[in-house]
Formats: sequence, C-alpha cells, structure tokens
Amino acid sequence: MTDERSMGMKRIATIAIVLVLLVAGLSMLDLGAGHGRSERKATLDDILGQESVRAGHPEIVVASSSEPYYALIGTPLALWYDTSGEKMASPLLVGAPDEMSSAIERFLLMYDPEQVLVLGDVADIPVGQKVQIQGEPQEVSIEVARSYWISSRGAMLVEMSQFGYNMATMVMPLASYLDMPVLVVRSTDGFVKDALRQLGVEFTIVCGNVGGYGKVMRFPGGSGNSEIYTDLDTAARAIEVTRAVIEQRLGRSVDYLAVANPLDVHRQQVIDRRTFNFSGVIGDSSSGNYPGAAPNAPDGPIHRFEIPTGWRYALLKVDAKMDVSKADGRSIYTLDILARDGRVEGNAHYSGERIYVYIGLDADGDGAIDPHGSEDMLYFFGGSPGYGYITEQPDDPDSKPIWAHFYTELAMVNSEGPMDIQGLARLPTDDDGEAEYTIDISVERIAPLEGHYAGAPAEMPVYPLMRGLSSMAGYLTAYRCGLLLAKPQYALHSPGYIGCKGCGVPAANENALDEANRSAIHVKKDINWLLGLLAGIDVDPREYDYVDYDHAPAGSEEQPQIDALVDLAAYYQDLFYGNGTEFNIALVGDTNMIPQYYYASGQGDPTEGFGMPSDNFYSSIDADPFDPPYDLRVPNDVPYDYAQNYDPDYEVGIGRVDGWDAQDVSALIARSAFYDVISGAHRGGVNDGVVLSQNWKDSAYTTLGTIPPVEVAKLDLLKFREMARAAGFWTATDDDAGVGDDNQKSRRQYSQTKYESANFIFFCAHGFYYWYVPTAQEGLDGVNDPLSKPTYGGGAYDVAHVRYMDFGPSVIFGSSCVTGRIDGLYPINALSLAFLHAGMNAYVGATRMSWGTIVPVPDTDSDSTFGDYLALCMYGNLLGYIYDKTNDQIVRNNLEDLSMGFALMDAKNKYIRDKGTDGGGPNDDTINEFILHGDPAFNPYEPNHEG
Repeated sequence: MTDERSMGMKRIATIAIVLVLLVAGLSMLDLGAGHGRSERKATLDDILGQESVRAGHPEIVVASSSEPYYALIGTPLALWYDTSGEKMASPLLVGAPDEMSSAIERFLLMYDPEQVLVLGDVADIPVGQKVQIQGEPQEVSIEVARSYWISSRGAMLVEMSQFGYNMATMVMPLASYLDMPVLVVRSTDGFVKDALRQLGVEFTIVCGNVGGYGKVMRFPGGSGNSEIYTDLDTAARAIEVTRAVIEQRLGRSVDYLAVANPLDVHRQQVIDRRTFNFSGVIGDSSSGNYPGAAPNAPDGPIHRFEIPTGWRYALLKVDAKMDVSKADGRSIYTLDILARDGRVEGNAHYSGERIYVYIGLDADGDGAIDPHGSEDMLYFFGGSPGYGYITEQPDDPDSKPIWAHFYTELAMVNSEGPMDIQGLARLPTDDDGEAEYTIDISVERIAPLEGHYAGAPAEMPVYPLMRGLSSMAGYLTAYRCGLLLAKPQYALHSPGYIGCKGCGVPAANENALDEANRSAIHVKKDINWLLGLLAGIDVDPREYDYVDYDHAPAGSEEQPQIDALVDLAAYYQDLFYGNGTEFNIALVGDTNMIPQYYYASGQGDPTEGFGMPSDNFYSSIDADPFDPPYDLRVPNDVPYDYAQNYDPDYEVGIGRVDGWDAQDVSALIARSAFYDVISGAHRGGVNDGVVLSQNWKDSAYTTLGTIPPVEVAKLDLLKFREMARAAGFWTATDDDAGVGDDNQKSRRQYSQTKYESANFIFFCAHGFYYWYVPTAQEGLDGVNDPLSKPTYGGGAYDVAHVRYMDFGPSVIFGSSCVTGRIDGLYPINALSLAFLHAGMNAYVGATRMSWGTIVPVPDTDSDSTFGDYLALCMYGNLLGYIYDKTNDQIVRNNLEDLSMGFALMDAKNKYIRDKGTDGGGPNDDTINEFILHGDPAFNPYEPNHEG
C-alpha cells in the first residue's frame, strides 16, 4: 500500500543504477544561462545544499480549479521530503469555486480531516474546519510561503503565463524534493523580493522569463522554446537536475515516470459563434442488433447546420433533450424488482427511454446519415445514456426523469461546410411511441495558439478534453519519487497533424490515423530517451527517425539505433523478470494531449471509432510502429530480417491517470496515495456478513450478461471466484450458478449495492463506450406478456447512472466492447471515467469491440480466451492464484501482489506466450485494446497479502 500514515505500506524495490550523466563536473555546470549577464548562476551544489525550516504541515490541501497555479503552490505544501529522503505527505485536491465534484466530497468524507486548508476560492467543504487563503495566485503563494516556511535557502518562481506554466510543469517535483515554496509571479517586484528576503532565500529556480532572486537556475535557459514548443535541451536539463536530487540528496532510485502536457490548462479564445436550435416530435425507432450495440441506421428527424467558411478551427457543442415523463417502466422483471425493493413507481430509470444523435453529412440527401454504401459521412454518434436525465427533483438524480439529456463537445479541424444532425429515440414504455425533443448546437470559432515550433513560426489549435490534469502531475510524480516529462508538442493537433482535411479526431476519420500515430511516436521517442538515460543507453531522439526503420538495411545508419532500442528493452525486461523491480509510466492527460497509438484492425466504424487505440505502444520499448504490434527485436550481431515478425514483449507498466477534469484526477490520485486510510472507511450496502464480507476490501463480485458470446464467460467467472476465494476474498454466491450474478440479477437495479460493496469486480456483458447492458433477455418479455415491453436498456450500467454511484477504491475489469474508450470523447460521456468519478481506483476495459467465443471449445486453457483470459491473468498477478486446467484446480501463480500497471503488463505477456499473435486478428486486438485507467503504481489490497 502507498499511504504514508500506514506502517504497513508496500515498498517496491529500488533500482541500483550507476549515475552516468551527472559526473562530478556537473556540479559546476552553468544551469542558469540565457536571461541576463548580471545573473549569478546557481549550480547543482547550490540545489543539493537546499535547507528549509517548516512552520507547519497542513492535514489536507484543496486548491481552487479557477487557476492551475493554485495546485502548483499546493504541491510542495502538501508533499515534501526531508534531507534523509523521508516523505511527508498530505492529500492535495483540486476543487471548483462553483460546485465541488462529488469525487472530492466523497474523498473528504472518507478521509475525515479535522482541518482543511483552501487555496483560492472553492465551493463548500463538507467536513473539517476550513482555513482559507484567498486572493490571486501571487498573493496566495506569498502568504503560503510566509505561513508554512520559517526559512528556506531556495524558492521556485513561476511566471504567470502559459510559457511559465510550461516550464514549471517540468520541474515541479523539485519543489517537493527540495522542500521549497513556490511563488507565482507576474514580475519579481519589490513585494515578491521582500517575501524572499524574509525567508532568507539565497537562490531561485525560475520558470519563465521573470527576473530571479539571488543565484538563479533558469528554465528554459536557452532559445527555441515557446508556448507551443519545449526543446529537448531544456527538458534534458530539468530531468538531469531532478534525477541528481533524487539520487544524491534523497538517496533513492527512479522507478516511475509521469508524462503530461501543460497545454491542458489553456483556455480557448472564442472569436466568433453561431447557434442553431431545432425542435419537434420524434418517434420510437429500432435499436441495435444486440444489447449494448450502437443502434441501427437512424430514421428520425434530421436537421442541417454549418461550420462557416474560414473557420478552420472550431468547437462543436451539442445539447439534446427528449421528453421521457410518460415512460412507465413496465416489464415483468422490472416490476418484480420494484416490488421486492419496496419501490413501486415505474419510469425511465427502469425502462431506459433514451435519445441518440448522429452527427455527420447526409451527402445523398435521402434523409439518413448512413455512411455504409453511400457518400454520407458519420462524424460522431452518442446518446443520453452517455450523459444523464433531467429529473423531477433536480437535486435528486433518483427522482423521476422528465428529460433524457445528452451533451457533448467535439473538436473540428478543417471541417468547414454543411453538416447534419439526426435523432433516434427509444421509447419502449411510452404508449403513443412519440416524444418532444430539442437540439441546440453552438459552433464556436477557436483562435489557435501561436509561437515557434522547432524553430519556425507556427500555429496550433488546442483542444483539451480533460482540463487541468497537468496541474496534478508534479504532485503525483513527487509522491512516487519519479521523473516528469511535460511538453506542449505532445498534443495530438500538432502543426503537422492539422493539415489533414476534417481531422478533428482520428476516431472519426481513417485518414487521420497515420498523423495521429506520428504524434504518439514523438511522445514515445522522448520516453525511450529518458529510459535510456536511466539505463545508460543512448537513444537520443534527435539522432533517429522511426520512419527509416521500415526497411533499414543491415549496416545502415539506422541499425545502431535499432540495436540500442533492443538493448534498452532487454534492460528493462531483466529489471523486472530478473530483479523483481517494477518501472511504471503514468500518462497524465487525455488523448488529445498525450495521444494513443492506433493499431491496424479489421474492426472499426464511425460509431465505435476507427483504428484500435491503445497505450500499449508506450509499454513495449522496442515496438516497431510500422509493423505493429511486433517488436524490432534485432540481436546486435544479426541483420534485421524484415521477412519475419517478432512477437511483442512489454517491459514497463503503463496506465492513464485520467478523469473528467483536474478535480476528479486529484481525487483519483488521493485515493491511490492514501488508500490505506480510506479503504477502511468505505462500507457498501451489503457488507453485512451475509451477502458479502463486513469488510468492503475483503469482498469480490462478478456479473454476467447474456446472448452469445457473453454466456460462455460463466466458466471464467467460476475460475475467478475460486481464485479470489483462495486469496481470502468473500464472493457473492446467491444465484444458482454460484458465480455472482448473471442474467436478470446482474441488472443495475439489483446488483448496484453489490458493486458498491466489492473490492475486486469482474463482469462480462455487451457494451459500448457509454454503457454495458447485462439484461438482454428482458427484451423478450414483450413477446410473452402484453403488459411488458422490451426494456433491457433500463438495466444498464450507463454513464447516466454510474456517475451517481458510491464505490470504494475498487478494481474492475470489464470484458465488454468499447467500455474503455476515451479517444475523442467529451470525458463525461465515457463509462470508464464515470466509474472513476464514482470512486473506483482502476478500470480496465477495451477501447473498441472486444472478441468472444460463440461456443465453448475445450483446449489447453479450459475455454478461456480473449478478454476473459486476459482478466484471469491480470487478477492472478494480483491474487497470487490462477486456474490450472491440467489438474483442474487453483494453483499458486508465479507472480503476485503486483501493481496494477505490472499486473496488466505481465498478463499481456502471458497472453502472447499462450495464445500468440495473429496479424491483426482477435488475439492482437485483445492485447492492444484493453487499457488501464488509473495510476499504474497503485497496488490494491488482497486479504492474503495485507489482511
């Protein structure tokens, strides 16, 4: 476990790495060049000699989301290291001024602090005494420094600008490692200097172009940097100094890397706007081919709007509502559930009345946006299950729904011209089969950021999906005692990408996939460069280009770099499999800020998204981006044979630390860091010693849907049950299968309290990016009973309902289609993020359609395959037990008690060894599409390890 208040925390083995770059002469390196001749330069010795005296350490800090600088100020305030390397940590949360996220409120209630320090303006705090420091960031930072430091030889100055923020994001962990205050300034005026003088400051680390104080270490310290570009030399200096402090001052080794993009705090400038408003009556339409699937081609009302000519960069905001007040929720099983629960009302919560929207172009004018077999273009598909209901009592989401509500935002690049939006309604219990609807569209013209990019003038549109996550990257990195890579050019919409016609997001445009992958390659090259620094292997990204690898002959200029990447992969593979040391990488940002790599796949359409997006690319150090998913795998003394493929191996754990916004991500980080405290505080509705254990953390649960291939997974759920029991978990066994809950009992109305009461969860059901629907058979009720109608959507776990649930800091694996997708999505529309918002710590799901077996076929894996087999391997790496078919019993696994990043990483390696790759078939898809949402270093509780 990772909580500082627990003596029983797990400590991952440290890495013994010989310091290669920071030779003795580095202590006299000029680290402050580039601002003014009169500045005295701070050396590494000055930095390592930092001393400070604290006046206090707050119990918990909540920073206002109104400016990202408040979180930077709060980073060393909440988390710092003394000179012996001991960590002192309090939670750092981000709160909104108008309405606090329920994720923040939930954590505060579980942590239950006596006093809460608030920086800036936030909404009401539900617990503890509130101590507030108000004002602009500069005022707050000076007051924090004066109140919580008696003295400090060093301080960090951050220019209050995008450029200053870019620089500060890179070096923010230093403030915690050195225990120094962060002052956010517009200029180093007399007021600032007085504060520094009172603290006894002798040197400053300056981020941006403001003046320093005393000796100065300056970032950038060179030329070529701008709001949209940070050069490698500047990043290298930040990494070298941070690493030296970790190793020489704290006496620790680096086994964690965070990657962030400072542009996610950029506020888009709207320079023009057009609005379109539509309304009318919509009739009931057909649904999809199976529960959870996207509906069939739309046949509802269609409306035209446009993006004006010359609006190269636009943001589309869509708000759709449909009247569901007449829904009565009738179905045989629904009424049975209502009666047993003592609730007799029926409404859209129980029958699933919903509205969908299709956005694209009806090019053939036939009144339907149907891109199959026509010139029509479908850009986006979504619906109210991916957002919510407007209820009779606005403060009570469980009250009667009046309107089905869908809201989303879409990035549009080079998409000028006409577009269409079409509705589709599902009204299973509305007697007349019709409902009123409204659709409001706002098209906003966005001004790009301008600056120098790789030495040339350029412009770049900025479309952050999850705002402000980078403001928490420094805290997360410092908590894990790691390094932080943060560059604005990691963004998907880089100057090279934006020349593509209609390329808002690659999920909606196959032509954009290659350009998106080039953006991912840029990030990967930097990651490999840093991993090489730590390993003493030179893979300088300026000296090679993956493009040349496609057919590089033996002995070519590219061959040494191929060899270096192979050696680097071997180094980190041996680090774990030879020495037991985990190295995890956290991607702290959305897919527009830190792009995913799109693998080729036979799947993909405009509804679920093109390509196979994945974070796997960053986990395989020597992945060949032009022959995915295979590795380069070239022995140093053997010429590269392009005629054969090299199955991938994954060497580092990977996880995406994501959420709706900085509020949700700060809560996710706090739940992971202070897991031991809050895991004992949570108690679900059936932690009663009858259904599940009285202790939430000792409980495990499974649910199973129906309609092939889902039903075949029952065998794998049985295996999971036995694995969990062997590790000491109490599993729910109140159905005739003895697995957990299947078929109708797995519907939301019945199983929600069990989800909220379980630590480890494994489900298999048909799904999509905004829901999964376990209750397929209810669609047959209307055939047998005239009072019942097919309403399986009413039993779904969808965003509309999951966002209001109350989970413990749980782990969940979803063997289901598309539920792990986030690429190009407004974050509130994504089911995986709704589970994190509602309290879970880790969600593992597929980014596209996942495969299943239609019928059981006995084999050496006892019918386990695809996502179900991957889940068993992952949970086996946590539990330490796995099913062995040879002896038909649960046996000890060769690995156990791993972090989430490595549990999933090794599960994929096992899958490849057991099942093999298949050239873009279902095995490759399974390996690539399942990703981790959550901190990869998070190590959850198991009764046999921490019980």
